[in-house]
Amino acid sequence: MHNIGHFRYLECTHLDEEGQPSGDVTLWDAIQFPFDPALRDSESAEIAHSPAARSHQIEETYSIDASGTVTITITNLTAAYNRVYRLGRWASKDAPVTPAKARMRHVTRKQAEGHRR
Repeated sequence: MHNIGHFRYLECTHLDEEGQPSGDVTLWDAIQFPFDPALRDSESAEIAHSPAARSHQIEETYSIDASGTVTITITNLTAAYNRVYRLGRWASKDAPVTPAKARMRHVTRKQAEGHRR
């Protein structure tokens, strides 16, 4: 067991016979989560073996919103802390991804009637 977990998230078109990603594979994100409670507030540390981290229970929770944004919460249940991540190279853990708003366009009755023809 290591002091930091390195999670890689991807999308693929299908899985092979062994359940491994196959076909078109796109990397969404790579996330590092501190398993060792001593690193809970650290943003960077060297990955090393950690006997303390071995006894901790870690949980991953996934959610997806209406815009298709996938959010992952990784929690160290033993030490009672978590971090929330939004998947995608465009995302950061501090800034939520919000979908662009559709622009409204004023259409006159004459334009609408011409469009229906």
